[in-house]
Amino acid sequence: MVEKTYPMTLEEKEKLEKELEELKLVRRPEVVERIKIARSYGDLSENSEYEAAKDEQAFVEGQISSLETKFVTQKSLTAMPLQKMKLLSEKL
Repeated sequence: MVEKTYPMTLEEKEKLEKELEELKLVRRPEVVERIKIARSYGDLSENSEYEAAKDEQAFVEGQISSLETKFVTQKSLTAMPLQKMKLLSEKL
């Protein structure tokens, strides 16, 4: 299997790091709290608040996973030779 790499500039990396921090430290706890509140309403089989919170949790966790994968496989554009950066920019 070919491992995909994500070329990114330092600015892009910093932006994504802030987004990841926001997801982990703000959005994730908010969703957990919403799930806790929705559970307190009782019957989960007909609880739309619970379903919406679980859907949001799945979305947030997916975003976190995606960003973490990008960081693991990222390749800094500043470390690349200038010729290779030109080739990449031409493909875009």
